[in-house]
Amino acid sequence: MKTLITVDCKKWFDRVNGNTYHNVKVSIKNSKSEKESFESGLTYGYDDHYKQTAGELLSKNTSLLKGFKTDYLGNWGLIEKLKEKGIEVIFHEQDVNTERELKF
Repeated sequence: MKTLITVDCKKWFDRVNGNTYHNVKVSIKNSKSEKESFESGLTYGYDDHYKQTAGELLSKNTSLLKGFKTDYLGNWGLIEKLKEKGIEVIFHEQDVNTERELKF
């Protein structure tokens, strides 16, 4: 089994202030059946900004993205590069109704 990265995202729209927030959990499973996961906590950002957050989590907590230039690609582009290297990346996105539901 190759390395599998699962990105789970919960998004919440704060109607009072008009802002969107998300919480991202990145889980990595490799061929040795070792698992590790990282969570972003409450993060401001709408649409697919959670993918950028996932890239930042991978950059800070793993060596999977070492050697990639981050110039114009940003961390989201780096995740696409992982896919090109044969590392499977799966995204799950869920809208929630309250800030409390953002927690994993």
